[in-house]
Amino acid sequence: MRSRSARWVLATVLALAVTAGAGLTQSQETATTPKPVGEELRRAVLVQTGDAICYWQAATYAWNSTTRYEITLPDVSGPVTSDGTFSITFTQGHPGSLGTRTGTAGMKGTVTEDDALDFTSWWNDPLGGETGENGTIALEPGSEATRTWTEIAPGSGGGPCHFTTTWRIDFEWPKRIYDITWKGTRALENIHAYPAFDPAREEWIRLEHRFGFTFTYDLVARVTLERRKGAWEFKSASVTHADAKADYAQDPELYRVVSSRCENCDRVRALVGTTLEGAARPGAVQVRWPRALEPVATVKAVFAYQCAEGPDQDACERGRRVTSDYSDQDGEFLERANRLWVPLVDLPPVHTEFFTTPTTTKTLKMDFRVKRIE
Repeated sequence: MRSRSARWVLATVLALAVTAGAGLTQSQETATTPKPVGEELRRAVLVQTGDAICYWQAATYAWNSTTRYEITLPDVSGPVTSDGTFSITFTQGHPGSLGTRTGTAGMKGTVTEDDALDFTSWWNDPLGGETGENGTIALEPGSEATRTWTEIAPGSGGGPCHFTTTWRIDFEWPKRIYDITWKGTRALENIHAYPAFDPAREEWIRLEHRFGFTFTYDLVARVTLERRKGAWEFKSASVTHADAKADYAQDPELYRVVSSRCENCDRVRALVGTTLEGAARPGAVQVRWPRALEPVATVKAVFAYQCAEGPDQDACERGRRVTSDYSDQDGEFLERANRLWVPLVDLPPVHTEFFTTPTTTKTLKMDFRVKRIE
């Protein structure tokens, strides 16, 4: 802080101390932080508090003061002006000077690149005239700057005066909050061919057996963006819902399923309450889901069909008593959720992938939902 006229501060205070009350009222203001109005309109409160004590020959005087400005900050850079109020309370001094008095105030300044506010403030009262200070404060919610100094006022009998002035700015960065859903599946279908005897046709045929797991996901994160330097930046994300499961299917049902389980599906569900990193760009966000949580699904099954008579019947019967295991691991859905950008519209496009070989068919579908909360 730099004092524009510390001597004027002394002159104002001295005049108030010896001439109590004319045209002034008894009051005390309490500074509060306003809520931002709209996305582009940033309201702030700038408050100066001061304490002083003067050891003059006539008496020791002590007082504190509060000056308050409600201001509107520009989106990035620009001028700031405000009318304000001030109050001063004498706690020591001549009995006629004790108490609280109020007056008017004003300020003007400039915000530079959303980083700092440079300003000049002044205040008036009917008794002491006008005085003020220049200052600079970082543009962060709750930022403070303090200045202390000592000087001797002319005609005071040589006693020193000790001053402390603190500036504080309170506001909230404009925010947008969304609930974003990643809902979809990743499926792998295997195609195996077996020789099978068709009793109706009394001949051996080629039987295609299609089987595999479908991993189903339902993920929701609450995403907060903050407006800084004229752009929406990623602030935070937290998981509010997470579910994963794996379903086994086959056609025809050659095998009877004995058991089926999904390892790490519970770890996906346990993501609820955790925080996630992310990024933002104009009109879209990216949320970084953990890629290491790769669910593994396993099924145990036994052959369910009757064995046909013939030279292979004994081998077939032995095979029916053997448990077969099949497993599939999915690392793709969370990987796509981790790197895909989600458009911030009500119904973003559905992301789909399809891949096929002579023996497999793989599909991935991710359906986004975006709901603006505030």
